[in-house]
Amino acid sequence: MPRVKIVISPLITPTGEEAELEVSATTLKSALEGLTEVYGKSFRRRIFHKDGELACIVFLNGANVWSAEQLDAHLKGNDRITLIVGSGGG
Repeated sequence: MPRVKIVISPLITPTGEEAELEVSATTLKSALEGLTEVYGKSFRRRIFHKDGELACIVFLNGANVWSAEQLDAHLKGNDRITLIVGSGGG
């Protein structure tokens, strides 16, 4: 199973500090779900909405992940996942 690096924005982590960790996962979705093992089930709400859609902005190797179908992307060793908080204004 590939080991991938995940970088998490300080606004998403429970500690309020940027986190960088490695997880073993075969798909992007399983990597994100693996974070709940590290941070607990309440952390899942920071990543996914109740309907399973993404609650944060996710990049895989610098490319924005827009759709739920992209969560099924197969990972390779040394892939990099970045999670940030979306912001809007007007």
